[in-house]
Amino acid sequence: MSQTMKSRIKAAIKDAETRGELTAEDISSIARDAMARSAKRVKGRTRDLQRATREAVTAAVKALEEVGEAGREQVAAALRGAIDGVKQVEVQALEEARTELSLARAKVHEEEGRLAASIRESLEGGRDAANEFAGEIKAQLEDAATDAKLKSVELLGLTQATVQEAVKHAIDAGTDVEKTVVNVAREATAEAMADARFNAERVRRVTETVLSGAVESAEKAGSHIRETVSGAAEGVRQGLIGAAEQAQRTAATAGVQAKEFAAHELHETKEDLLVLEEQFIATLHKVADRSGEAAKKTLRELAEGTSATGSHLREEAIKASHAVAGQLRSRGETALVKAAEVSSKLAHMLAEEAKVLGSRSFAVARGAATGMWEGTKEALREEEQKKENHSE
Repeated sequence: MSQTMKSRIKAAIKDAETRGELTAEDISSIARDAMARSAKRVKGRTRDLQRATREAVTAAVKALEEVGEAGREQVAAALRGAIDGVKQVEVQALEEARTELSLARAKVHEEEGRLAASIRESLEGGRDAANEFAGEIKAQLEDAATDAKLKSVELLGLTQATVQEAVKHAIDAGTDVEKTVVNVAREATAEAMADARFNAERVRRVTETVLSGAVESAEKAGSHIRETVSGAAEGVRQGLIGAAEQAQRTAATAGVQAKEFAAHELHETKEDLLVLEEQFIATLHKVADRSGEAAKKTLRELAEGTSATGSHLREEAIKASHAVAGQLRSRGETALVKAAEVSSKLAHMLAEEAKVLGSRSFAVARGAATGMWEGTKEALREEEQKKENHSE
C-alpha cells in the first residue's frame, strides 16, 4: 500500500472522529474503501493482497490509537472492513466472469444449433442426389446418407431415440438380444464421445442418454429387460474404454498440435479420466432410480459389481490419464505441477483452519449459551493456549 493510501486512512479516521461520527460502521467503511482501491491495483496477486491488508489494518489501528478509539469493536471493524474491501472487488470480478461464461455458453449453444442445421441440410442434399439416380446407385447413396446420419446422431440430438429404435428391433428379433444391444450401445457411445473432446460432463450425458434409451425401450416392450440392461451397460462401458484409449492417442499428438491443445485442456482431460469409472457408476445408479423394478435391480447390481472389483474401464482410464500427464510434463508445463502442489498445500491449510475455526465457534457458542461473556473469553484463551502448546 502506498503512503498516500495510509495517509488517506489516517485522515479519514481523524476527520470522522472530529465530526463525532467515528462509529464501527464508519471505520469499516473507511478500511473497506481503502482496500478496494488497493485490491483493484494488485489484481488478485495473493502476496500483494496479504501485504496490503496488513498495512491497511495497521494504518487504521494506529490512527484509532492516536484518537483514543482503539477499542475491541473499533479494531474489529477495521479488520472486517479491509477484508470486505477485497471481497467487494473479487466478487465483482467473479460476477463479470460468470456473465462472460454465460454469454459464451449461449454462443456455444447457438453454434451447436447451427451445426445441427447445417448437417441436416447437407444430409438432405445427399438424399436429393440419390433421387437423381435409380436402382442400385440410388440405394447405395441412400444407405450412405443414413450411415452418415448415424455418425452425427449426437450432434443432431437423436442418440436416445436412435438407441431406443435399435433396441426395439433387437427385442423384436428375439435372438442374441444382449449381444446385439452391447453392439448398439457401444457404437452409440463411441460415436457420441467422438464428436467432441473428452470431458466428464460429456461422459455423464452420453452414458445417461444411451442407458436411458435402452432401458426405456425394453420397459416399453415389457420383455428381455435384464438382457437389455446388461447389454446396454456393457456396451456403454466398452464405448467409454474406446473413448479413454482415444484420449490417450490424442494426448500423444498434442505435442505436434500444440495450438489445438492448450495446457489447461490437457490438465482437465487428465482429471476427468481419473473419475471416468466413478461417472459410469454414478450414472448407473441415476438411471436405476427412475427405472422400473426389474431394470433398477439389474442396474444396481452392475453398479455394485463395478465398484467392488477392479475393472478394465478403470485400468484404461488410469493409463490414459498417465499418458496425458506425461504429455504435460514433456511440454514443460511446470506451472500446472506447481499449481497442483499449491492446491495440495491449500487443502492442508484449509483443513487446519477448519479445526481452529470449529473449535473457536464451539468455544464462543459455549460462552453464549450460558449468557456469560467472561466464559467465552476464557474459552478463547484456552484455545489460544492449546495452539501455543501445539506449536511448541
